[in-house]
Amino acid sequence: MMRSPATLSRRLVSLDYAAMCIALPHIAQQLSLTPQQTPAVLAVYGFCFAVLSLIGGVLCARTGSRRVFIVGRGIFLLASVMGALAANGVWMLAARALQGTGMALIHQALKGGESGGESGSKAPVSADSGAMTGLVAGLVLGAVFSEIDWRLIFLLNLPALWVICRSAGHDYPWQKVPGRTFPAGALIASVAAGSLFLALTGFARTGQPDFIINRMTALLCLLFLVREKWSPRPLFPRPLRDNATFCVGWLSRLCYVGSAGSQWYLLAFYGQQQSLSPGASAGLLCIAVLLIITGRQVYTLLSGRMRHSALLTGGFLCCAAGLFLAGETCDQPLSVTFIAGVCLSSLGQGLLCPALFSTGGRRIPDNAQEQAARVMLICRFTGGAIVLAMLNVITGGGDLPAAWPQAFYLIGWVALAGGVAALNTPPTETSA
Repeated sequence: MMRSPATLSRRLVSLDYAAMCIALPHIAQQLSLTPQQTPAVLAVYGFCFAVLSLIGGVLCARTGSRRVFIVGRGIFLLASVMGALAANGVWMLAARALQGTGMALIHQALKGGESGGESGSKAPVSADSGAMTGLVAGLVLGAVFSEIDWRLIFLLNLPALWVICRSAGHDYPWQKVPGRTFPAGALIASVAAGSLFLALTGFARTGQPDFIINRMTALLCLLFLVREKWSPRPLFPRPLRDNATFCVGWLSRLCYVGSAGSQWYLLAFYGQQQSLSPGASAGLLCIAVLLIITGRQVYTLLSGRMRHSALLTGGFLCCAAGLFLAGETCDQPLSVTFIAGVCLSSLGQGLLCPALFSTGGRRIPDNAQEQAARVMLICRFTGGAIVLAMLNVITGGGDLPAAWPQAFYLIGWVALAGGVAALNTPPTETSA
């Protein structure tokens, strides 16, 4: 059955993130990326996707979804070719920024044409639909293409985009979407998170705090708090602040990307540092992928028998236990205990992916749906980028082998925080 274009675009985003996590060590080695540039290859895509998704909604309302889609398609095609031809770190970062920009415009245009916009729709807060398929495909293709040539990952975007364009044929219901306001608060929050990312990666590179970046980060955070206090349209309006399921939703997404979503970045560089053979890496990855799929099936079996909050909590705790176990034995990467930890965290991720689909989107008034979607989007992309920067600080860009246990512990604690947040899900919130 043909999926909707918006669902296909979400899957492409998940596929790209997972594939780049696996391929990034090869890219960093061949292009001689600095410790500051390496996590930025992932983060700049996420920041640009988040910011342009916010602005793209306004553009769709003012110029029409079809025009935005055509522009986004052109930018994404150009960026994919640039990435495949990248010869240095600056070129690669520019390509990734343009990729995030183009995909954000494509995704917003397709959502506008498909559902008539965000306002009054339950669709925006379930924007993680399709993430499981994209995640599994990205992990497998990233591993395969990395061994052949990592540039194939960028060229893979071309047929993927062709499929999306074909599914959005001439009879696709393009339309202008009324009622979207400029997301000033969301943009300030995204820029503040980006500034914090720069401060952390700069500290990882030099070991010294950057006076200008740190002051700019503090100023942006203060500006955001002042605006939230006195603005008539804050990013967190009272109807959302008082909604317990929404608070669990955005906290769960932030913790998921910062733990289960970040473990592949950490494992890829850890495997390179430990000089694992291609066979050992492929075997470990295959086991992890099978456990992710198994976790999805376990969720399907239990979703009609257990409360949604119990499944969400169980997924986070399973992921946290696996990450702590891997951290305890990361000096022996092929030991039974380390492999068991990776398998346990993968099983938890398989539980978390579907559990997040129905988290935070219920009992939200129609007039607050657009704001809810903005918060979910910012948490999903900026939170993960900040955790990547923190991992880079801990490991010294991969140059501090003794710090790997602390890196695994960090994302394990983030997963544990997600489990604590899931425990606060209201009793009436049941599994979908």
